[in-house]
Amino acid sequence: MKLRSYQHFVLLFVLTTSVRIFDLTGQSPLKLPEGVSPESNFAYTKHLEQIQEIMANSDLAQRETQLENFMTQLHPKSQVLQYYESFFGQTVEDYRSAGNTAGADALMDKMMQLFPDSPATIRKGLQAAMERQDHSSIIEHAGKLYANDPTPQVGRILADSYIATSNVPKAVEFSSKTLEALGPKDGVGYGYWLAVYYAGQKDADRALEYYDTVLGAFPDSVPTGWSVEQWNGVRATAFSMRGRDAYAKKDYPMAIANYTEVLKYQPQNDFIHLYIGLSFWRLQRLEDAQGALAKAVVLGKDYSGKAREYLEQIYKPLNAGTLDGIDAILDQARVALDL
Repeated sequence: MKLRSYQHFVLLFVLTTSVRIFDLTGQSPLKLPEGVSPESNFAYTKHLEQIQEIMANSDLAQRETQLENFMTQLHPKSQVLQYYESFFGQTVEDYRSAGNTAGADALMDKMMQLFPDSPATIRKGLQAAMERQDHSSIIEHAGKLYANDPTPQVGRILADSYIATSNVPKAVEFSSKTLEALGPKDGVGYGYWLAVYYAGQKDADRALEYYDTVLGAFPDSVPTGWSVEQWNGVRATAFSMRGRDAYAKKDYPMAIANYTEVLKYQPQNDFIHLYIGLSFWRLQRLEDAQGALAKAVVLGKDYSGKAREYLEQIYKPLNAGTLDGIDAILDQARVALDL
């Protein structure tokens, strides 16, 4: 019986649709001859040949679907399953090479579900997250790797991401671990971060512990990646904190010694001149106290007014209750500071 024209159309539509469905889903795993184990080398070879055909598909979205459908039909003991992750991984790389970052990222997410315990997949996910600077994803992937293999490299990645996301408790934990693992030279950034953190917590002892650690690693040099100005700022901050700590403990000679070190890097720091003056005053070295306070005064900064009050309190009793001649001390301070 001859087909009418509309019947030709329906048949053509059905055949075309069937081909498209086959293209999309791909072939099923070869049915093994009776008595052949799914664990056999024969099964592995035949299934691998089929997968290689799928991998030749240049339509990556279609290839991804074919791979997944083929995988779901394999026997759980099939040898080829142990290599299946690499087929998806190659497809991820092909997505990226084609500029389809969204496709690559979506497939990586799928691989994390299909191979949740695979270090290779987790590392690929971590690499992709680091390229995107997606810190929440970095923490997820790196955390899994670190749980199984706590290497300094992965700990460092976690420390960086916890710092970036302001997760302070975790940042402290992993900065400490990373500093311990890398040592003060390679872990100088984490030591400095911890020093700043504990200083902000008003824990001077812990802050100074970390400042001493990082400065002790570079007594006469500057860490790689730091400018001289940056490192001098770290030195100045550390000596200033030591000075404050000594002053609070009434160890005035030690306060003067540390504050004087700060002036090597910040010669016009009015706060430092003020507290050197106060330390000399506590030691009843009044002439030295006046000289230091005068420097804080002539700098004309935030502590100038307070320094002037203290200077006058020392000067008046020594000069019959007057301020006559105090300008000479101020002039000397200007000359000393080259103002």
